[in-house]
Amino acid sequence: MVWRPIPIEVINVTKNTTIIPTTSTTKGRLYSVALPIGNAKDLSLRAQETLKAVDWIAAEDTRAWEKIRVELGLPLKPCFAFHDHNEEASALGLIQLLEQG
Repeated sequence: MVWRPIPIEVINVTKNTTIIPTTSTTKGRLYSVALPIGNAKDLSLRAQETLKAVDWIAAEDTRAWEKIRVELGLPLKPCFAFHDHNEEASALGLIQLLEQG
């Protein structure tokens, strides 16, 4: 596999939000939302709004994500696992989704 960088806009929605804009023509956007451990209600309103607005969810643990989604009443979205054991394949799929917009 040949690694090639893809310019994307990354917005990290956490307590200390960091926005890294890019001048790319890439259609997709990647939002990184840190989920709370233990209490789903600790998730900020901004993070919840971001999760409502996205088209896809990439989660390290899809079962944990589903529990949080149900507890917070977030809409059902297509979700796929993204973790150490499938990182290469998931990264390629994520890149394709971002390129498609």
